[in-house]
Amino acid sequence: MGDIKSTLDLIMEKTKNMTITDEEKAQIRRSEWSGKVARWIHAYLDRRIDADTIRKEITAAGQEHLRELTTLFTEEILRTIDPEGDITKPLALLEEICGIDPSPIVRLVAQFQDDVGKKQEQMLQNARDTLSSRGISGSAVVPTISGDDEWQAVYQHLREGFTDRLLATAGSYTTFF
Repeated sequence: MGDIKSTLDLIMEKTKNMTITDEEKAQIRRSEWSGKVARWIHAYLDRRIDADTIRKEITAAGQEHLRELTTLFTEEILRTIDPEGDITKPLALLEEICGIDPSPIVRLVAQFQDDVGKKQEQMLQNARDTLSSRGISGSAVVPTISGDDEWQAVYQHLREGFTDRLLATAGSYTTFF
C-alpha cells in the first residue's frame, strides 16, 4: 500500500530546490515580529503582562534587530491610540519602553478633538440654518448629524488625517531604552 503524503510533505517536496532571499527573510521576520509586538501590546493594555516583560522580549531579539523591533513597537502602539478614548496606557507604554515624551501625541489628540468639535458645530449650524429656512425653528428643534453621510465622511477624513500625522511622528523618535 502506498504512503499517503501530507500537505506539508507535498509542499516540502515541491519547494526543496527553492531558496529565500535575504529580503524575503527580512520580510518574514518583520511579519512575525509585527504579530508578536501586537500581542505584547494588547497583553499590556489588558494588564496581562508588564513593561519589564516586554522590555525583556525586545532585548532578547538581539542588538542587531533592536532598532527594527522598537520601530515596529512604536508604530503599533501609535496605531492603538484612539483620540476619543483613554490614551493613558498606550502613552505610558511609549514612555516606559521607548523613552518617548508623550506630549506631542497629547497635542495631536487635543488638536483632533478641537477639529472634530469645530467641524461638528459648523455642520450643526448648517443643519439649523436649513431647518430655519424651511420654517422649522424653536427651542425644541435639536438637529443631529450623527447619522448624516456627509458628517460620517468628514469625520472619517479627520480621523485618517489624525492617524497619518500620528504615524508620521514615529519616524522622529530615535531613542530607545
